[in-house]
Amino acid sequence: MKKQSPLKRIFAIRGMGGALTAFAGLIIIYIAFGIINPAVFSGQNVMNLLRSMSKYLIIGIGQSYVLITGNIDLSIGSVVGMSAMIAATLMTMGVNPVVAILITFVCCMIIGVLNGILVGKWKLPPFIATLGTMFVARGVAYMVNGNRNTDAIASGVGKDAGETFQNVFYYGKTLGVYNTFCASPVAAVPALLLLPHPVSIAVVMHNAQATDNTFFIL
Repeated sequence: MKKQSPLKRIFAIRGMGGALTAFAGLIIIYIAFGIINPAVFSGQNVMNLLRSMSKYLIIGIGQSYVLITGNIDLSIGSVVGMSAMIAATLMTMGVNPVVAILITFVCCMIIGVLNGILVGKWKLPPFIATLGTMFVARGVAYMVNGNRNTDAIASGVGKDAGETFQNVFYYGKTLGVYNTFCASPVAAVPALLLLPHPVSIAVVMHNAQATDNTFFIL
């Protein structure tokens, strides 16, 4: 039997052709915009892109656990909105930013566990289950601050603490890379959450017989 080339084996993977096509399209668009405006290729713009897309990478990698099994989670957008509203509102009330983030994590994990129970244990269709939790998360986001925008977080935790929070989690850099994307163990909490996920996905898929329930709980 003739051995396939590595390139053919890659393209033989289910869905790989579509993923590579989309990636190639992204590269073509990037090059086209760079030709129109050379500033697109600047290091500062690349850093801005990495910083702005880091949150989407974190969300996308988490969502991949569900999509791998051919299911869907409709609640993820509302959970993101809920998390932002809870954290910001707590900080405007004077809660320490670290404590506010931990409380927000717990609230988001409750929604995740609820999704897992509804789909994995009670066998509800994921579309219906996550549609329900989507409205729950959205409702919590509205209720947290009375359906109004939050004040500046500095109004609650103080100007110095507010600026420190922004400098660490958004504007700050480590080795020239924005902390929202780099792997610094001191400041880049979003990146620390992001980097282990591709490894964990590979380990789970390679060493375990994953089921729908497994991925929904994860």
